[in-house]
Amino acid sequence: MKFISFLVPLFWFSIFASGDEERSPWAGFSGQAMVRLSEKLDDGLRVQVLRVNRVWKNNRASKPESLTGQSILVGFRGEGEARMMQQAFASALEREQTFPLELGQGEGNRWYILELNGDQRELAQRALANRRGDAREGDARPAERGRDQQRERESDRDARPEREREQPREREFDRDARPERERDQPRERGFDRDARPTEREREPQRDREASRPRGGEGDLRSHAMRQEMQIELLRGELKNVHAENAELRFRLQQFENRLRALEKR
Repeated sequence: MKFISFLVPLFWFSIFASGDEERSPWAGFSGQAMVRLSEKLDDGLRVQVLRVNRVWKNNRASKPESLTGQSILVGFRGEGEARMMQQAFASALEREQTFPLELGQGEGNRWYILELNGDQRELAQRALANRRGDAREGDARPAERGRDQQRERESDRDARPEREREQPREREFDRDARPERERDQPRERGFDRDARPTEREREPQRDREASRPRGGEGDLRSHAMRQEMQIELLRGELKNVHAENAELRFRLQQFENRLRALEKR
């Protein structure tokens, strides 16, 4: 019985002693430390503590300087604007960057940011402003592209009737000028009535002129038709030249015969 009563106090003493041994000397830390950024995570920052600068009045760590050299995960604290500012500050940091940070350890040995200093708040505000500016620019770009496309469509619609009005005038000018050239050319090449094309030769030409469209053709078709007419006209002129040459040869033969007759006398 005496032995059991001796073991009970010894058991409780061993439990308290082991709990004291398991407690870290930096547990309950609250203060400022110089840290180096090791990694950026979605829910916080992993940093390495370089040195402890100072501790606050609510610090419960028995040896706060023992935190030096430790790698800890620091999460964001609070809700709303405070948390948003901490996240913006973290987004502006670069890996291996060194900076002071106010740290605190809460329940479950979780570390969190106590508060940002003035420079850190200014850096977070710039990061938020840049983020909002990029968002507004991204929203404005589709609208600007839509306005540019609308202006291009309007300019094409305004320019199209002008081109359509100019093209018919050019075709009407060619159509009006074509009969005048046709009327003038026969007068210029009419050397001899007998040398003109016969009625049978003029029938294919009249058929082609009757079947020729009067308006609305494209420039290429009009050009091809004008070339056909020029070819027909050149063929007619060639026939006239052959006829004139034949007549000249006949007269020349008559002159030679008369000259020979006179020489024989």
